[in-house]
Amino acid sequence: MPSEWKRQVTQNFESRAAAYDRHSFVQDQVAQSLINDLPDLETPHVLEIGCGTGALTRRVLDKYPGGNFEITDISPAMLEGAKAKIGQGSRVNWQVMDGENPVSEQAFDLIIGNMVFQWFEEIDQGLTRLKALLNPGGMIYYSLPAPDSFEEWHRTLKALSLPAGTPDFAPPPGIYKSETFPLRYDSTLTFLREMKRLGAHTPRAGYAQLKPADLRKACRKADATFGGKITWCILYGCLKA
Repeated sequence: MPSEWKRQVTQNFESRAAAYDRHSFVQDQVAQSLINDLPDLETPHVLEIGCGTGALTRRVLDKYPGGNFEITDISPAMLEGAKAKIGQGSRVNWQVMDGENPVSEQAFDLIIGNMVFQWFEEIDQGLTRLKALLNPGGMIYYSLPAPDSFEEWHRTLKALSLPAGTPDFAPPPGIYKSETFPLRYDSTLTFLREMKRLGAHTPRAGYAQLKPADLRKACRKADATFGGKITWCILYGCLKA
């Protein structure tokens, strides 16, 4: 049974699936960067975890025209959105699945996940379960926001002695590079609203939501200090069987 926190994560993404593509600029850029790093394989059996609306999916299908694919997401609405955009074919099987607790009788040459493993409750354990699905010589490639992403927002909250609700985790194993995306939003509140429009606004377990007055104070301070600048820091990792 999924935890209440994971059910909330799923529900938030479900509710934003129809509008996700309009607000996923960073996720799309990271998908391209991850695709550029994938190995050249002729006929791989590929498992995608957390396909969302298909930013990585369409690219990996193009990269491996001889491959076969198991495309999954924990959110049925996200999965249906990707399927509607990409279409069905004999090479692709679509499946609702919790990637942290994968269920498959198959083995894979390549497992990929773009901006998804930060939503695992126990990243290392989830990756261990995924590694067990690899063929000999198989690989997992993934991207996720670093724990210190959104440095400007975190610095503001710390200066005001306020807690942050972003996922709290140690960087997982296999990190081979990082990349930053410094973005300028109209305001800090615009950034927070964009995260909500993505469905990526579930706070870490145990987090007490900021009082409205504290949220307004933090946004004013962040705007005064950083002028709407928010830096995404993305980690890229690779694990081998």
